[in-house]
Amino acid sequence: MIHVPLGKNSADAQMLAMGSAIRLHYPQVKEAFICSSDWLLNHLCNELQNQGLTVYRVRREDDNFRIENRQTGEIRYYSTTYNVEVPSPLDLMHSIEKLIQSEHQSLTERLVQLSTVMNLVQQRAAIEQQEKARISSILDKSSSADKSIDSQTLPEPPPENIVHPEIKTRAELEKALIKIVANLTAESPGQYISISKLSSEFHQQYGKTYKEISGTLGVKNKFLNFLQACSALIIKKQGTVYEVAIRLNEVAQNNGDSA
Repeated sequence: MIHVPLGKNSADAQMLAMGSAIRLHYPQVKEAFICSSDWLLNHLCNELQNQGLTVYRVRREDDNFRIENRQTGEIRYYSTTYNVEVPSPLDLMHSIEKLIQSEHQSLTERLVQLSTVMNLVQQRAAIEQQEKARISSILDKSSSADKSIDSQTLPEPPPENIVHPEIKTRAELEKALIKIVANLTAESPGQYISISKLSSEFHQQYGKTYKEISGTLGVKNKFLNFLQACSALIIKKQGTVYEVAIRLNEVAQNNGDSA
């Protein structure tokens, strides 16, 4: 606490006197923060600058501190609520874009996982239906007195170990994806399908996910980026879902090759 005589601007005058002599008491000082918006202290700022100090003018604006470098004119803001510097509008936009991209990538991966689970549910339902039909057939045969025992032989179960095609290069991976899209849209050339459906069909045909195979091949592109790099494919965004189709010139070329 510093006591000053009564009078208008007496405290400001004392601050000017003490501040201008700070180098006498603390010669090692190189920077000074003047925490006031009073215009009288502009004289103190000028004096300290003349003494070779870097002077910062600090004042509070709502929940932010405004700090101005009197030498360069640079102004920065710091939030008293979050205890961090308030970034520029451009930095804020970059942060928002990164958050949106991260959230979209997470949503795409979840949609792929959901599609895979749905396909597995459908496969399980088909297996259950086949089992019911097989048991019903056995019961019908056992109840028919006019059929011989040999005719009641149970059908062989499907093989447990399915051999999936092997992908050894990036080119084979791209060709496999293009072929799946072409087969899924064979009835309507140029038709778009969701990349989640393409991922699920790829997993079903090759026994591994794109992520597993791309990791083995050393391909660092994410699924969406890899599809965008395929010249034979075209990608579009439908709402929040990405869709893929064969380029029309590729469809025409394939039809011509087939002819």
